[in-house]
Amino acid sequence: MSSETRLPVLLKRARHIAILHHWDADGIASAATIIHQAERQGARCTNATPRIGDYSNPLDQAAALDSEKPDILLGLDLAVSTETLDAISHRVSATLAWVDHHSLPPRPTGAVRLYHPSTTGLDEGSSNAWFLSQLLGLPPSILAAIGTCGDLGRNLASSTALGPVERIASSVGVTVEALLRITDMVDANYRTNREEDVRRAPWILAERMDDPASLLEVDSWLANKEAVDKEFAKAMISDEQKRGEVVVKTISTDMHLTSLVARTTAKALRGKAKAVIVRNVSPANAPFYVRATAPGLDLAPLIEVGRSMGCSAGGKPEVVGMVVPRNQLEAVTETVLTALEALL
Repeated sequence: MSSETRLPVLLKRARHIAILHHWDADGIASAATIIHQAERQGARCTNATPRIGDYSNPLDQAAALDSEKPDILLGLDLAVSTETLDAISHRVSATLAWVDHHSLPPRPTGAVRLYHPSTTGLDEGSSNAWFLSQLLGLPPSILAAIGTCGDLGRNLASSTALGPVERIASSVGVTVEALLRITDMVDANYRTNREEDVRRAPWILAERMDDPASLLEVDSWLANKEAVDKEFAKAMISDEQKRGEVVVKTISTDMHLTSLVARTTAKALRGKAKAVIVRNVSPANAPFYVRATAPGLDLAPLIEVGRSMGCSAGGKPEVVGMVVPRNQLEAVTETVLTALEALL
């Protein structure tokens, strides 16, 4: 990668940066990192996310951002396919750059600057926000720590990322537990489908990164978290079926709780099952998550399994998420179970 195409160079030249980012804590922390950098250089920022619950085809959101004539349109933490990224590149006129840490990064054919751990030689650090800070040549900040807490959740306690996150938290006067609660509050915005709260969240993180304890007092986030807690308790007692070494859990909720239920269920079943599937049958396009519970199990091959069946799919070795048309849910479930048997 030439010095002219390095992300810090592209950003430094920009006077208007448009950000298309994932709606979860890692994507929001990534966006906040760019906003903070933009403010330091006097650049303008605008931001948007794909439609909450479906990042597979964010063409309209990219086009809306591009209509404001930014110098660069930056995608953050969005595990899209090569075809989708190529379609975006043909839809927008701004310089298009993409920063993502998920498995199976897209291989665009158009003029897209793609930054991924595999193409940069940089350490992912367990979150997109952490990878982004390294890409920008910055020491990991509280924003990188929040992104890592968002991606790992309570699994942080057994991760090699715990030590670095603890040091960052201590340096700004908060505990790791406080950071985990902050990420839960940030995620509650999208889980309750509060689009405006999601859009504003990166700005709040950027404004308060020197006083992260104050994030625990954001009223709208607290209200959303309370609503999530009540609905989550109902979802956790939903039907479970054991299919060999895999547990399949079916929930029905209007909130975006599938990933949270999958993470919590996987932790509870560690040693009792090797993987967990959680599917939400309420939406027409069902969120579908597979999370490993067995050490060393690499679920990344399931991404192509999902995409081969026409589903949006992305993820990492330990977790794969899909969006499945409800009328194909049983077929996809059986195909994924068969593929899992070969991986176990």
